[in-house]
Amino acid sequence: MTRLARAVAPLLTVLALTGCAAPAPGGTAAVVDGQAVLSARYDLLVASAQRHVESSGPQVDWESSRGRSQLREIQAQALRLVVRGVVIERMASRTGVRVGDAELDQSIASLEALAGGADQFDQQLSAEGLTRPQYRTLLRATLLDRALRARDPRYDDHLAAALRAASVQAFVGPCAADHQYPRCVDGK
Repeated sequence: MTRLARAVAPLLTVLALTGCAAPAPGGTAAVVDGQAVLSARYDLLVASAQRHVESSGPQVDWESSRGRSQLREIQAQALRLVVRGVVIERMASRTGVRVGDAELDQSIASLEALAGGADQFDQQLSAEGLTRPQYRTLLRATLLDRALRARDPRYDDHLAAALRAASVQAFVGPCAADHQYPRCVDGK
């Protein structure tokens, strides 16, 4: 595995756990504690993950029973990630943790160097179905998560509690008919 692949593997793993869905009502994928989450972020994760799944193994027939089952799991994980992202952003805002453009630029420059240059990095992004602005958005969330984790030794506990306390309604994927999250993704 190349150094670039190891560097972007955590993000690509997150992307690989998402799937495709119809647009949400009014362009909203979910509402987290009153905050609407536009379906654009969910759709980005969906499209990138589906492309990743299709490029990393045998062709997937999303219309088959197995494909539909896999897609439902992928969509559920996409919703979990969208909700988690909103909760992390709120935790970061409350604690004063920020990721600025300079930090993003530095991280991307490091990834470009690992890839062998900007063109090679762009090719890697393209293979995953991502543009640079989309990747910056995803990378920012990853860097916020890392910064919070570094600051708080009990971060995982605090994040889990914040996720449990969040009031969420979801409108895409497995929650298209039953909007009560997490029930609609957990099947409970």
